[in-house]
Amino acid sequence: MRPVKSGAARASSKLVEVVAPTVSQPKNLPPNGPPHSGPPPYQGYPPQPGGPPGFTYMPTPVMMPIYPPEQINTQPAYIPEQINMQPGYPPPHMNTQPGYPPQQMNTQPGYPPQQMNMQPGYPPQQINMQPAYVYPPPPTPAPDPVVVVNDSEPQSNVIHWVPTEMKKAKKLKNEALVVGKEAWGGSPFWAIRSHHSGHLIPGKLVTKEKAAYIPYYGKELPVHNFEVLCAPSEAVHWLPATNGDIPTSAIIAGNTDTGEPLFLGRARHKGSMTPGKVQGSKGGIFIPYSGKEVFYDTYEVLCRMDGF
Repeated sequence: MRPVKSGAARASSKLVEVVAPTVSQPKNLPPNGPPHSGPPPYQGYPPQPGGPPGFTYMPTPVMMPIYPPEQINTQPAYIPEQINMQPGYPPPHMNTQPGYPPQQMNTQPGYPPQQMNMQPGYPPQQINMQPAYVYPPPPTPAPDPVVVVNDSEPQSNVIHWVPTEMKKAKKLKNEALVVGKEAWGGSPFWAIRSHHSGHLIPGKLVTKEKAAYIPYYGKELPVHNFEVLCAPSEAVHWLPATNGDIPTSAIIAGNTDTGEPLFLGRARHKGSMTPGKVQGSKGGIFIPYSGKEVFYDTYEVLCRMDGF
């Protein structure tokens, strides 16, 4: 402590006398300090009464550490005080329910958010996906025609078609009309027709091989149920034609699935005179041969003789 002269002494230009106060030591103290019956003698500030007149005592400034600064008034560093957080996460202003995502999304249990209006599982409801492997069913083929397209004039009973199968066809050897011949084996050809995919198609029966075929979409198609043309040789004859031309007396032997008439014709191919179908809209004849359907624009058409 330092005494400073007061009153008139502070107003004068003279130097101020600084005198260190003398602190009297208490008397009659025991060697180990004051007794336990009372407090120790006073030795601090302010000074005891009875000091020298004209002086006042000023305390010496002492720096004391203050932490943290009083004006900051902080909470723990990782949570700002103004948020007023409750224990845990997320902040209370989001007003969330326990867990994730935040409440403003208003979700049902699980993911994704509710605004997608999801049903349980994936994909989202608005896509409405079907399994990738589902395809529309194929179109139903047209039924086989019940009635064959007929001539403008009714045929006589002399020229007719007999339903049969390969095992029973040999019974018609005296009635069947021979319409051609195989080159290398010499087997006679009979004229047949058979239903397939809505068509009634003329073709051939190879008697020695005991096999029947029709021309269809580029192939020689084997058939097992068919009709055999039966007629005496004097009731029919062959007329030449080209490029889809049809003689007026031609015998209708079948029809397409759209009702177009098909006629019985024949053409020479690799030495064999082979019967097949003549289709005017296609401009020629189609014959079954060696697994394929062969086309010619020059051919012969089977026609009825006058009087039959």
